[in-house]
Amino acid sequence: MIKSTKKSNGGKGTLRNIIAVIFCMGIISCCMVGIVITISISNMITERQNIDISNLDLDCATIIYANDKQGNPYEIYRLHGAENRTWVDLENISQYAPNAAIAVEDQRFMHHKGVDFKRTATAFLNSFLHIFGGTQGGSTITQQLVKNITGDKQIRASRKVREIISALCLEKRHTKQEILEAYLNVVYFGNNINGIEAAANFYFDKPAKDLTLQETVAIIAITKHPVRYDPFVHPENNKARRQHILKKMLEFNFIKPADYNKAAAGELKLTEKKNHRKDSVTSYFIDHLIESVIAGLVEQYGFTRQYATKQIFRGGYRIYSTVDERVQHLLEEKLANPVDLSHVRGGQGELQASMVILAPNGAIQGLVGGVGEKKISRGLNRATLTKRQPGSTIKPVAVYALAMENNLVHYSSLVEDQPIKLGNKVWPANAYGRYYGNILLPKALEESSNAVAVRTCQKLTPQKSFAFLKNNLGLDSLVESKTVKGKIYNDKNLASMALGAVTDGVSLLELTGAYQIFCNGGYFAKPYCYTKVVDRRGNAVLEQATKPQQVITKSTAIVMNHLLRNVVTAGTGRTANFKQLPIFGKTGTTSEEKDAWFVGATPYFLCGVWVGYDRPATMLQLWPHYPPTHLWRTVMEPLHKNLQPKEFIEDPDVLVCPYCNRTGLLAGQHCKAVSHGFYSKSKLPPRCSALHIQDNEPEPPTNAIPPAEPTNEQQSTPAAVTATNTAAAAPIQVTPTPASNNQQLPTAEPVA
Repeated sequence: MIKSTKKSNGGKGTLRNIIAVIFCMGIISCCMVGIVITISISNMITERQNIDISNLDLDCATIIYANDKQGNPYEIYRLHGAENRTWVDLENISQYAPNAAIAVEDQRFMHHKGVDFKRTATAFLNSFLHIFGGTQGGSTITQQLVKNITGDKQIRASRKVREIISALCLEKRHTKQEILEAYLNVVYFGNNINGIEAAANFYFDKPAKDLTLQETVAIIAITKHPVRYDPFVHPENNKARRQHILKKMLEFNFIKPADYNKAAAGELKLTEKKNHRKDSVTSYFIDHLIESVIAGLVEQYGFTRQYATKQIFRGGYRIYSTVDERVQHLLEEKLANPVDLSHVRGGQGELQASMVILAPNGAIQGLVGGVGEKKISRGLNRATLTKRQPGSTIKPVAVYALAMENNLVHYSSLVEDQPIKLGNKVWPANAYGRYYGNILLPKALEESSNAVAVRTCQKLTPQKSFAFLKNNLGLDSLVESKTVKGKIYNDKNLASMALGAVTDGVSLLELTGAYQIFCNGGYFAKPYCYTKVVDRRGNAVLEQATKPQQVITKSTAIVMNHLLRNVVTAGTGRTANFKQLPIFGKTGTTSEEKDAWFVGATPYFLCGVWVGYDRPATMLQLWPHYPPTHLWRTVMEPLHKNLQPKEFIEDPDVLVCPYCNRTGLLAGQHCKAVSHGFYSKSKLPPRCSALHIQDNEPEPPTNAIPPAEPTNEQQSTPAAVTATNTAAAAPIQVTPTPASNNQQLPTAEPVA
């Protein structure tokens, strides 16, 4: 019995010991778990203390604006990536929106510290006991915002703990108003729309600040289930949800009974869905605008091109463009099916064209980079990306303006239309198939004499022309030095500067921009398509340098303006002429007529045209219906239909004087054939002595030589022809410069 008792007591003691050990181990385990949890929470708190609304990684749509006639900006296009969102400040959101969100999402928002523990506990219990029907959400508005800031959407208990800690930390750093603003800009509203501003634009075609009570609750209703409550797809579901939100708002005294009754009874008027899907093919102007802003971001901030592109589509920028939508739409309409090109034959594929229209200050008003329907965004833009030799259109900007500025020529200078010698060759040939000997400068420009341009450039020097075009007129495509297959090329030569046989070609935008100096009194601004870019908070990101710089004197610009008017009234560009507006311009064709150009202007607009094949080929039947001038008139004439007649800029220092048609000097009292020219007061030519009257040669009438239709304004090799003198005055003597590697003749194939 005693033995038995000892065994029994020993068993009880062992059990007690086991229980004690288990209990101690449990306590130790709990302590360890507690320590781990405490450390984890401590780490979470440390990690989340710096959580900030500024850390939101959001896709925000970039909005492009144009100006109306009063100079007020309005939206014309919207660029966005995966998310279509436009950030808007709380004061620019409908007064009903914050209260509608609070009423339906988080009734105690204004009182809790980021977490509604009562709702959280209720939701937790309901997930096990199913006390309430459906799923009970415990997340507050602040917690929903945290998900978007952190991107933490794991379905784990630890995620919920992190979310609670983050919400508490966020509310310590931000006011309720800041949290509401961020929430309304973040939340998803269906149809790839994020944020209330984009939703207001999409569903009601208005800004968020102008939403009515009914429209506001229709948008807030979508947040619960974007597909189920889509007002386009499920209008009845959206209406039921609207009524629920309105009742909640009335219950919490956010609205008055009268407001409730009006909103509940009214019919919701949605805008047409298709009008707000701005994801169509971008215009050529928008393409160029995107590329220009990307280039600006890369240059100013050192971004990679990839990152800069990402910023354009998701950075929420506001881009204030220079486009005139009337101009852009007219260009698109006329180049969609241009009948002015139908007669031209020769190359493979469709004959192409591009057009650029600028304001006299260099602002791009519109551009189109191809013929026919535009089918892809950011494709080939022939107005800005295609580079071709400009032919004779380079003469006014590279030769004559600079020669006049340096007092080498004046309006009626007598110039020699004869070739020069390059080694054993005579060069260049003229398009009209002969040389006239001594002719006046107006006639040389009207008929686009190659010989006169070369001789004048030779006196000026190609180096000066190159520096002027490159440094003052923004022709960045010109080549300083380039080695191809062991041969050195550059554009500091007569062929490039006098005849436009430049190595790599120029773009239509570059060339058209150079002509603005003849519109505005000698000022140049590199053509620009936007004035400024601001971020979503209104801070300036890019600002365009739009102030023009004077590069030639006002008097030279005005005299050149009048010389170039003769090209349109009596020369190679006369088919561009229309109405009673003053127009100036210059044509240009390249070797074998592979490229055709015209750049011209009225006091309102400057317009450039290029015509050719993508794969350079000779254009047959180019004359007499010269496509660039016909296209120019097709666009410019209707563009000026309702504009008042006006003159280009004037200058009292430019005088209109009669000159002798024989000598080009100011007319003497005995000169019989007289025309009127324009001269700088400080650079008047001498008076004609009328000695030519004593010659036996007959007095030539004004415009004695009829304008010839050019067949090739630029020749690739010198041609030996007989020069014919038409005046007795001594020709301009110019010493020819020997040919060298650095003074190549024009190539037969223009460089694309």
